[in-house]
Order: sequence, then C-alpha cells, then structure tokens
Amino acid sequence: MEEKIQFQEKEDGSRREPARAERGGRALLLMRAAGALRVAVFADETDSVNEGLKPVPLPHAPPAVLGLVCVRGRMRTVLDPSLLLASQRQAHTDAEPNSNTSEASAANGATTDATPTTDALLTGDTTTPTGDDNAQTHAPNNAHVIVALRGDEQLALAVRSIERTREISPEAIQPLPHSGNLLRGTLADDDTLFILNPAHLFDAAMQGTERRRRR
Repeated sequence: MEEKIQFQEKEDGSRREPARAERGGRALLLMRAAGALRVAVFADETDSVNEGLKPVPLPHAPPAVLGLVCVRGRMRTVLDPSLLLASQRQAHTDAEPNSNTSEASAANGATTDATPTTDALLTGDTTTPTGDDNAQTHAPNNAHVIVALRGDEQLALAVRSIERTREISPEAIQPLPHSGNLLRGTLADDDTLFILNPAHLFDAAMQGTERRRRR
C-alpha cells in the first residue's frame, strides 16, 4: 500500500509526519538523499520534518556530521545518510582487504548489470563523473529537508526531499549482508531503498572518527 505523504502543520511551522499506518503494518517515511540514494525510517521514529534550516558546522566533526540545528528549542545533530552508508561500506572493505568490488557486489545480491549497483549506492558512486558533477555525489549542501528523529540522542537527517509514506509488514524487510547495525535492510520489491536504524546512526557516524585515529 502506498499513499501520498500528508503533513500536519504545527504551531511553530514545522510539519509532523503521521506516526502510524491506518491498518496494521508500519509506515515507512521514504526520502531521497544524495545522488540516486534513497533511504527510509519508520514514520513513528520521526518527530518532525522541517524546511529552511541550515546546519551550523562543528569543528573536527566526522564527515557524516553536518552540524547542529535548532528544532523546536532543541539542538539536533544533523547527519548525512549518504556519508553514513559510504563510511559503513568502507569499514567493511577495510576489514576484508582481499575482497574485490565484484565479490562484494555478489555478496550484496547485486548483479553486474544492475545500474546503479547496491555497492554503488552504499558508497555514493551513483553518477558518472563529468567534470565538477562528481563533486556533488554526496552534496550535503544541497539537502533541503531536515528530518528530526525521536530518541535521547537528539539526531536529525539531512535529505534532498521527502518521497512519500509506504505501509509495510515487518516481514517485508530483507537484511543486507555486511551492513552492520546501521541498516535494517531493504525491501524485496524495492532493493534500491535502504531502511536505516536510528538507534545506531550516531555510533556509525563516530566509527569513522575512531578508524582515522587508529591510522
């Protein structure tokens, strides 16, 4: 079941996504990140969707941490999901130096004919480099929407746009090999959509910092 996204306006001008599907299942909030990357979280894991907010950069922050924004009087740490996924994929590659790209793609169920492949999406390599266009692969500065997440860590995601909500059953999620705790998985009928696990977003962002310190 698919439905167009419908927001509820709140007094402060932000927009809240309906938290639950109407009948059974659970509603996913589908979002477009950088390049061809599409990500999702469950709608009941979000607090609000906000436009017109620009993160204030933090000195020495990991690449996936874009900065801080104030949403309804609370400071939120803004994360770039495309860089989070690329960092996670790089961590797996570093852990298995003997694996090549084709083997990793096969492990993820990708075929050589897939365009873009699962590996390409996870690493952000979703466009053909043409001049300066390659510099916009992750394009955090092009994010126009800040999705505030529920939870004690006060996190938010920076994405290009909201697609819609979609109701799914838990059985529809298929785990991805080598994705760690960052991803819940993908969908059988939509394997270019990556479902994030908000409980592990911050740890994934900081993991890259720890790897750089050890080098």
